[in-house]
Amino acid sequence: MSMTVLQDTFEANRLRLQSELDAGKTQAERNRLGQFATPTALALDILTYASSLIPEDEPVRFLDPAVGTGSFFSAFRQVFPAGRIDSVLGFEVDTHYGEPATQEQRWDALYYLYARKWGAAFASSVYGERLDVKPMRREPSL
Repeated sequence: MSMTVLQDTFEANRLRLQSELDAGKTQAERNRLGQFATPTALALDILTYASSLIPEDEPVRFLDPAVGTGSFFSAFRQVFPAGRIDSVLGFEVDTHYGEPATQEQRWDALYYLYARKWGAAFASSVYGERLDVKPMRREPSL
């Protein structure tokens, strides 16, 4: 199977999951935590531009502080070849989006983290309330 087919499948699965998860919450519930899925084309444009700023022989690190279902992660995988990727890290405080995303096999390449202690403190400072976040970890494997 070609890399383009794998990328297309990855993104199709991500969009399907995003749609299912969005349907499980009202707009007001999504707004509470600022849940907004970056459109695929915009994420690709941003990562393509970012790639033009990084020398081709430099390894790349990926960090998404609000990864959701992974719009930027999906674009990252399309723009940067696996051989250039040094590390990937994503954070998500909303378990409604984070837990299902980590259960998809496609997340094996993303270190997805919820942290009860500092994650709740971070969420508290960002969202102005204490959130009960569930710790989850997946080790990266690219």
